[in-house]
Amino acid sequence: MNLNFFYKANLWKRKPRQSKTILKIILLPFHLLVFSCPILLVTLNNIDPVMAQNASGATQKGYNMLKKGWVDDAIKAFKQALESNPQSLQAKLGLAIAYNRAGDIDKAFQTYQEVLAIDPQHQAALKIVGMMGTYKPEWNKRGIEALNIL
Repeated sequence: MNLNFFYKANLWKRKPRQSKTILKIILLPFHLLVFSCPILLVTLNNIDPVMAQNASGATQKGYNMLKKGWVDDAIKAFKQALESNPQSLQAKLGLAIAYNRAGDIDKAFQTYQEVLAIDPQHQAALKIVGMMGTYKPEWNKRGIEALNIL
C-alpha cells in the first residue's frame, strides 16, 4: 500500500517538461561543434604535398613545423617566407593554417581572405572561410559568398 501511495504522489509532483524548442536551442551549439569540427580539422590538417614541394625553403620549413605541431615556429617561418615573396600563395595559406591552429581566428580569417585575393577559386580557402563565417556575425556575409563560389 505504501509504495502505491508513493507512486501516485510522485505523479502529481512531476516537474513540467521543457519544451522541445528550448532543448533544440540548447543543443544547437553542440551539434555545430560536433558536425563542423571534423570537416574543419580534416581540411586544416591536409597540407597538399604538391603545394609544399613547390614552396620556397622558408615555406617548406613552415609546413614541416606545422606537421610536427610547432605552430609558433611555423608562423615565424611563413612570415619570413612572405618577407621575401609577399604574393606567395603557399606561404599565405600556410600562415592562415598556422594562425588557425594557434587559435588566432581573427588573423587566420584575414589571411584566408588574402589567399582568396590572390586565387579567388582556391577550394580549401573557400571551404575554411565558409566555415569560419559562422564564428562571428560580421563574417557571415563573406562566409556565405565563399560557399556560394564553391
